[in-house]
Amino acid sequence: MSESMNQRKPFIYDVTLRDGNQALPNPWNNAQKKDVYLQLLKLGVQGAEVGFPASSEMDFESVKELAGLARCVPSDIQRCWEAVRYAPHPRIHTFIAGSPLSMEHVLHMTPEQVKEAFAKHPDLKAVLLTSPNYFGMAAHVKQIADIVHAHDAVLLVDEAHGPHLGFHQGLPPSAMQCGADMAAQSTHKILGALTQCSLLQVKGTRIDLQHAADVMSLLTTTSPNYLLMGSLDAARAQLAERGTSMMEDALHAARILRNELQKIPGLQVIGPEHVVGKFGVAALDLTKVAINVKDWTCSGIEAGEQLRKDKIAVELVDPQNVLFLVTYADWAPVQWQDTVEKICRSLRKLCPAKNPLEARSAWKMQEEEKKTAAKNEALQMEIPVTETAASLRKVFYGKKKTVSLQEAAGCICAEPVSFYPPGIPVILPGERFTEEIIRWCDVMKKQGLPVSGPADVTLQTVRVLEE
Repeated sequence: MSESMNQRKPFIYDVTLRDGNQALPNPWNNAQKKDVYLQLLKLGVQGAEVGFPASSEMDFESVKELAGLARCVPSDIQRCWEAVRYAPHPRIHTFIAGSPLSMEHVLHMTPEQVKEAFAKHPDLKAVLLTSPNYFGMAAHVKQIADIVHAHDAVLLVDEAHGPHLGFHQGLPPSAMQCGADMAAQSTHKILGALTQCSLLQVKGTRIDLQHAADVMSLLTTTSPNYLLMGSLDAARAQLAERGTSMMEDALHAARILRNELQKIPGLQVIGPEHVVGKFGVAALDLTKVAINVKDWTCSGIEAGEQLRKDKIAVELVDPQNVLFLVTYADWAPVQWQDTVEKICRSLRKLCPAKNPLEARSAWKMQEEEKKTAAKNEALQMEIPVTETAASLRKVFYGKKKTVSLQEAAGCICAEPVSFYPPGIPVILPGERFTEEIIRWCDVMKKQGLPVSGPADVTLQTVRVLEE
């Protein structure tokens, strides 16, 4: 060990009182937090995160005279400052959620953010909200609707993943029940309609129905597919007549799957206790069964591959999570129990090694370290900011050529490139490739995420505009 390393002293920073406390079945109250805090001081801890004051009054009180955590948004930082401002050495720790789960699937628009938007832009005419998200996390739609309507604006909800909501008390309420003015529902995702079937629901008098019909006529055909329309109407009728019993079947099947998954060591099954009341999440659709594999050496993508290899269909994977979509069609007592056992057998193949010699062997540790490093790198990366260099028209009619992805820096992209999830294009036609974009693509490819958009789905090559 070098002399300079001997002279360096580590700064011990602890998040037990905030992050660790969230993982407890029965989280500590403020008095218990104080006891633990005093023990941490005795151990020589020099920094501690005690709570997230924007999440609850209890956390607000607990961070006084200590340190608090805040997202990088003005309302969180202001709330945190109100809690710690009179401390002898006030400190605010901020974070930018970088994982797909945090960025796309957890953080919802909050009522406070809507209020802030109207305060800054009082002439806003509409608010567009996605609820629930893919993981079944529903926003505070009722509160947001009240705020929006108080400003004489309309609330539009992308409810693609919630056409079944409102038909059972065990599910979050629907957007229409919460007072939304319009809600788009992908009836084909969870109900029995054929693929491409969706409903646009309208409620109240704030929406001009004739204008909405005029806009729809610009996007729809004059020769509709009556097979699709018939299946859409059949799905609607089925839900109207048997909606409650159908949703009861789905919830029952999901409960069985959740209970069995919770028995697998090291596997976290995401439940209401993990997300409701945090990050703008008001309720959780329990038919969306998500598991988190962060404590395993494999990624969510690898877990998904193993499940698919064992003939089990999963709805969504990302570096840390696997999502199972359970519907009314899954419930059949004997067959479903067999399916659940098959899922659990497949996942147990991925459990970390129990053999101490195998777990501690040098090659095993190196392999795990590489996987962990790659997973962490993917979680911390954000989609790069792009620069528009040419119009879509110029790209569409222009001459194109194919180049290696590694040689594309500086070229104008001629095709969209997306990884799923999150399904957001990292680059669109007309935007210029940069080294940062290429690096991001390389990291996502190593994670095994599916590529959509380019002619070469392996993304070894891309099409660019000839200049």
